Amino acid sequence: MTVPPVPRTSPAAAGATLARASAWPLAIVGATAVGVGLVAVLAACMLLAPAGEPNQITLIPSALASEGKTITSVNSAVVLALSGRRVLLLDADLRKPRCHRYLAAENRQGLAQILGADVTVESAVQPTLVNNLFFIGSGLVPRNPSELLGSMAMRRTLEQLKGSYDSIVIDSPPVMFVSDALL
Repeated sequence: MTVPPVPRTSPAAAGATLARASAWPLAIVGATAVGVGLVAVLAACMLLAPAGEPNQITLIPSALASEGKTITSVNSAVVLALSGRRVLLLDADLRKPRCHRYLAAENRQGLAQILGADVTVESAVQPTLVNNLFFIGSGLVPRNPSELLGSMAMRRTLEQLKGSYDSIVIDSPPVMFVSDALL
């Protein structure tokens, strides 16, 4: 997989919409060639299943909070999108969502509202400033995250999304203290 040149920009240069972001993914800012290269290798590995077939859904977990799973999820999704794939980044951390901050996106209606049948998948998908990268935030924090993530509605939602995207990258909560990521 070849990674196209990474844009060298800053939030200030990208305009007022992007200035809302609290941090910028490495692959968007292009802080270092080594860092972008490592994310590109990870993204290439994500594409290959043991049998050589493309992986369509990739879950990015971590044992504990603050181990870098969100920035890894966002960067991997960006690199996959820059390679020409149609990518959806899904924030499934329904307790402490953060993906929306990196993408300067809204987080009012998202996965929790889809699973609760309050909104449709189509209405929750947000385009991003990266070509081919789309985003569904976690939405408003629900009372029952584990139940929602383990529901048949979650399975149906993933099946529906698989029909519209080449790759789906899922940012999950830490696995050590909550059961959400294990579902």
